[in-house]
Amino acid sequence: MTKKHKMALAGALIRLYRCISRRPPPVPAAIATDDFRSIAIYSTTALGDLMFNTPAIHQLRLRYPQAQLILIVHRKFAALVRGYTDVDQVLCWDGRFVTLFGCVRQLRRLRPELAVILHSRTPYDVMSAVFSGARHILRDDPVAVGQVPPLAEWLSGWSAAGFTDHLIRRKLAMLSALGCREDQLEMQVPCQVDRTRFAQPGMLRIGFQLGASTLERRWPVAWFAALAEALLVARPECQIVLMGVQQEVPLAEQMIELLPKRLHNAVSVMVGRTSIKEAFDLVASLDLLVTGDTGPLHIAIALQIPTVSLFVTAKPHETGPCQDPALHTVIYQPLPEDAPEALRAEPMRNIPVEKVLAAVLKTLTAR
Repeated sequence: MTKKHKMALAGALIRLYRCISRRPPPVPAAIATDDFRSIAIYSTTALGDLMFNTPAIHQLRLRYPQAQLILIVHRKFAALVRGYTDVDQVLCWDGRFVTLFGCVRQLRRLRPELAVILHSRTPYDVMSAVFSGARHILRDDPVAVGQVPPLAEWLSGWSAAGFTDHLIRRKLAMLSALGCREDQLEMQVPCQVDRTRFAQPGMLRIGFQLGASTLERRWPVAWFAALAEALLVARPECQIVLMGVQQEVPLAEQMIELLPKRLHNAVSVMVGRTSIKEAFDLVASLDLLVTGDTGPLHIAIALQIPTVSLFVTAKPHETGPCQDPALHTVIYQPLPEDAPEALRAEPMRNIPVEKVLAAVLKTLTAR
């Protein structure tokens, strides 16, 4: 089914529901003055998205201290947010239509009056919010100037059209309609972190996040290997910590093969060996993280761990560090217009090893 047809079907089902339940459409003018007792917050996609959403969730906690905040996340993050102090309830939903009505059944028992959709799948997120009985729905939706988001007639508000600043700022700007502050950008850590679990006293631990969600955001493994070799020559007291999820184990194996055997003892391979919650403990044990635009970057920023982050196709002013600028070095090297096809296929090759090495050594010298 095409996206256009999905939207049409969703709109028809919502209209049918509204007709049967005799619920009126939302009244945007009333949203700032309502004293909501139960609020559903949607963040059902990737880890980086969840981290970007934590400032908005924190502002909702501050704005409605007596309300029940219900966080809806993907099941794989359930253990991570179980002790999240800014929320009262956690529901799991993968954002798909086949599991939509199971999510609605859970939500209806909690009677949300407001739904805040920070990142989820359209149109199923709006459908679930309407069917749950929420009187008002806010949705962060990056539409162009002059456009409105899908299913806008069922929303009380959405993020500003054409907003080109950081994603965190965009979400906070949307919540300003509720009276939330826009100037508190710091990401919150949604779990308890054990900074001693992976600590190696006396060692300078440099994390390498090898993988990313897409190839266009992944620095080549051979580049990482060259960086490790040069870094260990310049700073032999370093320990390289390879990080990533289970699917990225082949990347770690490839890197070890590329490194001279004499350097293998200076590399700790943690790829595929930590849970999502333990990944926070691992990042907390680092002195520096080298990474593309992916989840561990945002974990490190929230934990105030220095980073060297690499951007080519992604835009750092939208998804890069948004707090503690002195801790973070951003290398942004977009492709030239006449870039060859091979470079367009793997755009992160555009960032040379020498440039990253200089940034890493400068950061380590400053510590």
